Amino acid sequence: FKPQIVHAAPIYYMLIAYFAGIPYIGTPQAGEILERSKGNIFYRIFAKLAIKNAHKIIVDSNVLSNEIDKNFGVKSSIIRNGFDTHYALSFQKSQYKEKRLLSIRGIQSNYQLLELIGANKKNHEILPIDFVYPFKDANYFSVLKKNSSLEDNFLGKLDKKNLYQIMSNALLTISIPDSDSSPRSVYEAIFCGSIVAVTNLPFLKELPNCMLSRIFIVNINNNFWLQEAIKFAELTYHKKYVPSQTAFEFCDQIFLTKKIISDIYEI
Repeated sequence: FKPQIVHAAPIYYMLIAYFAGIPYIGTPQAGEILERSKGNIFYRIFAKLAIKNAHKIIVDSNVLSNEIDKNFGVKSSIIRNGFDTHYALSFQKSQYKEKRLLSIRGIQSNYQLLELIGANKKNHEILPIDFVYPFKDANYFSVLKKNSSLEDNFLGKLDKKNLYQIMSNALLTISIPDSDSSPRSVYEAIFCGSIVAVTNLPFLKELPNCMLSRIFIVNINNNFWLQEAIKFAELTYHKKYVPSQTAFEFCDQIFLTKKIISDIYEI
């Protein structure tokens, strides 16, 4: 049995579909385009093969779309990875449960977690950090743990309910990579009611004002960025997050799935 068309992500599965002779719609991941294909000539060759032979390419941001167009000469459709916005909103509360920080990205150098720990040690009050991460680099993880506080928790990957619970409980959620595409976890944290500290990256230009109002933009070279972000969170957290229609259309999985069906599959 050979399907008419498959939806393949990441590039590895796009290549499998290509070599199997199955038409495919590809969804390359940000790290594959923004990092790996630049640092490895063989990876770039295979990425080009997978992208150029796709029936269509879907990406989650203008940054990724522009990068694919520039490097591979392929136009892509921008449709973000959505989530259940109404479920996330149900976790909102009027006050954070404990004065804790939350890191929600992978444990590797480009997420600048050692810089987070260093900034926390410069605070007049060192706060415990909960690290939630879908993946980790073993060497970086080892160094991070050696530099962390005894109060810090390394929780690994959580199911959706527990992730949203910890997002809603945290005083401040932190996502400070040196490059990024369109971070769904940041958007989920906002819908859960959290305040989020992020580095100044292009995806911010795409966000509606209601989401931007929950974000503190970090200058990692400022020694007191974390203190300033915590102060912003303490002043802002009690304000209930009320998403605009634009925010729903930007994040909601039902809306975005319908967009894929109509725009990509043309049904």
